[in-house]
Amino acid sequence: MIYNDIDLPRYFAIFITDNLIIGCAIFLSYKLLRRKRNRATFTLSSYYLFYSIGLIINEIMFPVLINPIARNFNLFATFIAFLSSPFLLIFLLNLYYTEPKLHFKYQILIFLTYAIILILILNYPGGFQYDESTNWKPLYSFELFILLNIFITISTITPQLVYTIILYKNIIESDLRKRLNYFFFGLWIGNIFIYYGGIFFNTWSNITFRISYSIVIFVVTILVSFLIFYGVGKEI
Repeated sequence: MIYNDIDLPRYFAIFITDNLIIGCAIFLSYKLLRRKRNRATFTLSSYYLFYSIGLIINEIMFPVLINPIARNFNLFATFIAFLSSPFLLIFLLNLYYTEPKLHFKYQILIFLTYAIILILILNYPGGFQYDESTNWKPLYSFELFILLNIFITISTITPQLVYTIILYKNIIESDLRKRLNYFFFGLWIGNIFIYYGGIFFNTWSNITFRISYSIVIFVVTILVSFLIFYGVGKEI
């Protein structure tokens, strides 16, 4: 079966919100790489690009309602979007370990460890449902909801919090502190709304919440992208 009646909040999120976010992410990645090409700009641009690639895959496969193809591609799109997260942690570590820089092999290790654990979690038996019974929208079980929240908290939120505090305490220059404020504010707004909010969006089917989140996440994601970019992206 190709195409079906999909709930309005998801339709709005995919074809309006996601397209605008994709455009914003690609634009900021282009700005970063055009100005300078080094490890820092490649790392930060990878954060934008991985998230947008996940959204692109999801949009391309949106009309395809044939399982297991539809389910597997939706799961793959979720996996790629989540893989944006370790790039922000690696970026923070590189800000902290200025001399010597964090060795590339450790950055690869962080990324691969994150990816492997995420694959195992997303393939939790009965955790991810995407078929006709869910009206062809992703639905997480309570167990998967808990696992993803624990994983994000331990692998992303906690280390980011630790290093943002350490970095801020070590910065004396007022102008740099001001720019880091933008970066940190964008980082934490993004963590709360994009990751925790996104997980909740795919778990709770309340129509009022889904409509509200679809609108709010558009504003938040654009805001977060520019806060991170103008906080540190322009100076690296």
